[in-house]
Amino acid sequence: MRVAVLIARVLAASFAACAFASAAPAQAKSGELRVLSEGRRAPGLVARGQPWKPEALGIQLRGGAAIAIDELGAGDFLVRARVFVADRRRQGSALVLGESQLVLDAPKQLEWNGPLFASLGKPVAVDFAPNNVATVEVERVGEKLSLRVDSALVAEGRTGLGAVGRFGLVARDGELRFDRFEVRGALVPPAPEDRLAKIEAAIDSGIERGVEWLIDQQQRDGSWGNHQVVYPAGMTGLALYALQRCGVRADHPSIRRGYAYLDSIEPRETYGLSFALLAYGVDPPPERKKRMQQLLERLLSWQRDSGWGYPEALAGTRGFEGVHDKADLSCTQYAALALRACQSAGLDVPKEAWLRCIDAADAFLGPVERLNTTGATKGARQEAAGFRYLVEREPTGSMTAAGICVMKLARNGLADRLPQQPNDKSRRGIELGLAWLGSRFDVNADVGGDKAWHLYFLYGIERVGGLLEIDRIGASAWYEDGAEWLVKRQNGDGSWRAPEAGGDPAHVRQSESDTCFALLFLKRATRAARTVALDELLKAPRQSDADVKLRASGRGPVTVWIEGFAERVVAEHAGAGVRVVAVEYRSGDEVLARVGADADARWDGEPLATSLVFDRPGQRELVAVVHVRKADAGDAGTSVELRSQPIKLRVDGVLRPWMLEVAGERAQNLALATASSGSASSELQAAQPGAAVTDGWQWTRWLCARDDKQPTLTLEFKKAVRASELVLHPACTRYAELGRFDRVRTVQVRVNHDKKALEVQAPADELEPIRVPLGKGVAITKLEVRIAARDKGGAEAGTTGWTEIALYK
Repeated sequence: MRVAVLIARVLAASFAACAFASAAPAQAKSGELRVLSEGRRAPGLVARGQPWKPEALGIQLRGGAAIAIDELGAGDFLVRARVFVADRRRQGSALVLGESQLVLDAPKQLEWNGPLFASLGKPVAVDFAPNNVATVEVERVGEKLSLRVDSALVAEGRTGLGAVGRFGLVARDGELRFDRFEVRGALVPPAPEDRLAKIEAAIDSGIERGVEWLIDQQQRDGSWGNHQVVYPAGMTGLALYALQRCGVRADHPSIRRGYAYLDSIEPRETYGLSFALLAYGVDPPPERKKRMQQLLERLLSWQRDSGWGYPEALAGTRGFEGVHDKADLSCTQYAALALRACQSAGLDVPKEAWLRCIDAADAFLGPVERLNTTGATKGARQEAAGFRYLVEREPTGSMTAAGICVMKLARNGLADRLPQQPNDKSRRGIELGLAWLGSRFDVNADVGGDKAWHLYFLYGIERVGGLLEIDRIGASAWYEDGAEWLVKRQNGDGSWRAPEAGGDPAHVRQSESDTCFALLFLKRATRAARTVALDELLKAPRQSDADVKLRASGRGPVTVWIEGFAERVVAEHAGAGVRVVAVEYRSGDEVLARVGADADARWDGEPLATSLVFDRPGQRELVAVVHVRKADAGDAGTSVELRSQPIKLRVDGVLRPWMLEVAGERAQNLALATASSGSASSELQAAQPGAAVTDGWQWTRWLCARDDKQPTLTLEFKKAVRASELVLHPACTRYAELGRFDRVRTVQVRVNHDKKALEVQAPADELEPIRVPLGKGVAITKLEVRIAARDKGGAEAGTTGWTEIALYK
């Protein structure tokens, strides 16, 4: 019974967002019998889940519900429904009354659960009519509750007089038909509920944690790695766009590194180029618009009458072996978003490009269907149609959102240049798509779509709501529903990943894109994000009763100082005054800085300031520990510790010169253009070590076995490479991996058949590459790289290696 009660509660809570005020008849008095549905008409009900299906003699429910627009209040009531249940195997057909339900499909008996029916005892056997049609009644008079089937009393008991709440009929897994549903009692509109206010703090926290996680995934070269082989610019463009939309400043080291990488890439497919333009289009400085113009011209050259797909030049190349050669609505959607970014930046998007977007989206529109409506339209049939990924496929929720998006973007882009025929076509397409989406929208599922891309679907819903400036899609308050779904499903580390995302290579880093989509959804209705405006500090309250008043400013470096002491501390030291020996600025158990003072002198307001530099961006908690002489001690007296209240610092980290240098180096790496083979002293996993370190990607790596005392990797080039510098990229490539692997300290390199090895010390920064000067233009056919000294790591202790071995002129 507990499961059934829980189902009823969930339904009751979700139904609270469903009311259509325009469909409600005039409010009935408590003594009047009000007909909510009769035959095919249901003016007093609203559908939830799968839409109901009108039939000749009534309405069919399957996987959905028909819920009264108004709630059932306190006092006497009668609820009566004439229902038909063909299959009595407890498949979830019920009359729901607040947190209680009357089970309608139990075999040969009537079952119930929930507080309203608590006094009725065990289920009662019922002889249902041969045709399985029955009129069921629930009546409360005073504290007496009665259940009847076909006017015959089945059970009686006592119950409270409180409000019932939402009520209606539901068919979860089975099928339920009804041709009459009526009620008598106090009917009241559902009380408005500020759902957003209840989760606003969780939304802000979710955005903050998601931003931190995403920054920590950035790789050494400034890129993000999801699908990077196929879309070198795609994930990085999406991450830069999402981070900045969440309030991360343009001069943040992570953003500057990302743009440096993006500038070095020439996108060759629609997704990557579109996401790059979205990133470039965030408040672009004048010098960036030239790059945007070049990419815009490339994007327009790929447009077909049928939209955008994968450029034909990619057919059969690595990563695109099995990809279709047609235009699809997903590529077309992001291309249209990129066109808007260019137009918003002041670039000229041709009228013809927008008109072709409308025609292309219209071609993806599926067959028109007719939906039943309620209320004032009295059974009129509303037209609806979904959009498809390819014209030969079935409509899905995510692609319907995409089709609406493309048409609305084109309408906005054309503005007063929009001719009448495209105007009518796009308006009708949006109306059909929105009706289709509204009749099926469920935050838990992309109807007809791939469960692995659920976050992609939710971002599509956000674009529909944002572009059309609507708060509801069908009966759903789409933002509240989606925000609640996302807040509940954020991972402990701050990331998101679709519940059904697979573990295969195509999805192994999908958390990066899923987190971006989640952030873009959540950011829609939240205030300017102080929690992620990285120049802000979450300072301790001025009214803190801590012994020490600590203050800070800046975001990298951060200046910290002592502002004063609590009044009780000053009073306690009234004689000789507060005499400070030293102040320590700590984060956890780590002493970040220590500033000495003259302990023989009274403290007179000296700030005892220092500047703190944090290599890694994120949040740090800081406390000041001030050592002061005891109030009653002499000049040689002992000291005591006084502490401040902790404050949280939001820091950017430091942009070091090597970071921008590495971000733009990939295209000049001579090892990428030369065939090579590799061998290793050991491997943690069987692979091709030479291929892993000469493919140009930071997320592939060679790792030695844990028992390898002197890990060595040898590369042999089929053709001599003339280079002046060797650059070694250690296994740790992201902030999230710091301390994970053994840390390289000393490297020995032999070039060709040299007997003497070049020995180089690794930099202090674990992420920084190790640079080995070779001499001018050395012809290299063989490289031997040995790790001679290392420090023990954490989670992957015992293993170490390289993500890339690069050669430069």
